[in-house]
Amino acid sequence: MFSSSTLTIALQTDTLFTNFYTAEDTTQMALRGSVVINANSTLKAKRLSLQFNGKLSMQFPASIKKTRRDLVDQTIILFEHEKATPISGQRSFPFELLVPSDLPESFCGEYGKIKYSLKAIVETPFINSDLKSEVPIMIQRNAATSTQQEFTGEYTMEGGVEGKLTCNVTLPTSEYIPGEKFDVQMSALPLIDSVSVSNITCTLKEYTHFHIPSKNDQTRLSVAEYMKCLSITSSSFRNDEQEKTLLMKAPESASCSCFNPLVEISHVLSMRISWESSEGRKDSFVMNIPITIVSLIGSPDFDQLPKYQTIELPPTYHSAIRNPEDDAVVVCLPPPYHHIE
Repeated sequence: MFSSSTLTIALQTDTLFTNFYTAEDTTQMALRGSVVINANSTLKAKRLSLQFNGKLSMQFPASIKKTRRDLVDQTIILFEHEKATPISGQRSFPFELLVPSDLPESFCGEYGKIKYSLKAIVETPFINSDLKSEVPIMIQRNAATSTQQEFTGEYTMEGGVEGKLTCNVTLPTSEYIPGEKFDVQMSALPLIDSVSVSNITCTLKEYTHFHIPSKNDQTRLSVAEYMKCLSITSSSFRNDEQEKTLLMKAPESASCSCFNPLVEISHVLSMRISWESSEGRKDSFVMNIPITIVSLIGSPDFDQLPKYQTIELPPTYHSAIRNPEDDAVVVCLPPPYHHIE
C-alpha cells in the first residue's frame, strides 16, 4: 500500500567525537539532521519517532553464547497524533538529539564490536505497514584529547644493553591509519669493540582487553585479553652496518585504538634486536614502542558544526508600471543600499 512512500534520514554528520573540548568535559553530543517523508500517494501517519541505540557484543573464550550489553537507548517523538493524519508530497522534520558524551567509541574487531545506529519509524494505523529507515552512527575519540602527549613530529625511543650496546628507534609519527606504510629507522652503537648487532625483527601487535560488568552485579567484571600479530618484518646486519630502515604497514584489518571502561585496544611495535660478541655469545633484547591506529575521518572541528539557521534572501522585484503615453514598460528598481559603519 505504501510502496510509493519512502523515509530517509539526512544527517549533518554521522560521526560524533567524545570529550570534544577536554577530558573532563561532560556536555552532551548532538546528532542533527532531518527525517524526510516522500509520499507519492497519501500516507496516513500517527507518529514519527527517532531511536538512537548502541550495543556491545563479544565472545569470551570457551563460551558458547556471545555476551551482549545495551549501552544506550534513547527515543524522541517528532510528531504524534491521536488520529492518523494524511501526508502527501515531501515533508521534512528537523531534529536535534542529545546523547551522552561518555559513550564508548565504536569498534568492530575479530572478538567483538560496539555499534550505534539511528532509526526513524513512521507508525501507521495499518498492520505491518510502518515506514522505517536506519543509518549507522560512529562514535570516535577526539584525537586532541585521546593521549596525554601529542607527537607533532618524529617519535624516538632509546634502548640497549648496559655497557655493551645502545640503540635508537625513530618513527615518522606515533599515529597511523589502517593500510598506511611507514619507515622504522634503527641505529645501533656498540659501546665495546667485541659486540655487534646481527639481526632486527619488527612486529606490530594488537592487544584487545574486555572488562564487562555483570548484568546483576556491576562490581563483578568478566575479563578477557587477546593478542594478534598484525605484521612482521626482519633484516640482518652486516658487520660494518650500524643503521637499518625497515618498511612496516598497519594492515587494513587493524582495529582502531580504543580506550573506554568496557574495551581497550592498544598497539605496540615490538623491536627485537639480536646481538653477538666476538667470543660467540648470542643474546637479544626487546624494545616495545606504543603507537596509535586512528580512523581516516575528518577533523572534529569541522564535523560537529554548531546549530545554524538559513538566512532568507531578499525578495526579487517583478512589479512594473506601464506608461500610458508610449506603452513602454518602466521597471521599478529597489532603492539603493548604503553601507553603514
